[in-house]
Amino acid sequence: MDLDDAANGGLSIKPLFLSHKAGEAPTTFQLPYAIGLIKGGPNQAEGKKLIDYLMSSEVQAKVPDIYGIPGRTDVPLAGKNGEAVKEAIHGVKLIPVDWNQVMAKKAGWTERWKNEVIGNTGKQTDVVKPKS
Repeated sequence: MDLDDAANGGLSIKPLFLSHKAGEAPTTFQLPYAIGLIKGGPNQAEGKKLIDYLMSSEVQAKVPDIYGIPGRTDVPLAGKNGEAVKEAIHGVKLIPVDWNQVMAKKAGWTERWKNEVIGNTGKQTDVVKPKS
C-alpha cells in the first residue's frame, strides 16, 4: 500500500519494516487476504465463478501492477510494478505465522485487547444496541 501511495497518491511514504536491533535485517510477516464462498449464500455457482476468475493465473498476473504479490505460487512477481515490489522486499526477513493458531486464540486475544488496551483508556469496549 505504501508503494502505491508513493506512486499514485503523492505521498513520500516508504515501506516500513520491523527490526529487532539496529543493523539487523528488516523483518515482517505476511498478512494474507482471504476469499471464500459463504455456505448457503445466494448465487453459489456465480460466486465460485468469481473466485475462480480472481484466482486465475491471468488475473493473478496483474496483482503486481497494484504493488501486490500474487496469491498463486505459479504466477511470478513480474509485470508493471513487480520490480518495485521485489526491490521493496529484497533482504526482508519473513517471520512465519501459523494463522490457524492465531485464529484459534483470537477470542482470548480480543478479550485481552479489550481489557488491557482499550479498557485502560476508559473507552467503551462492547457494542451496545442504542435505546429506541
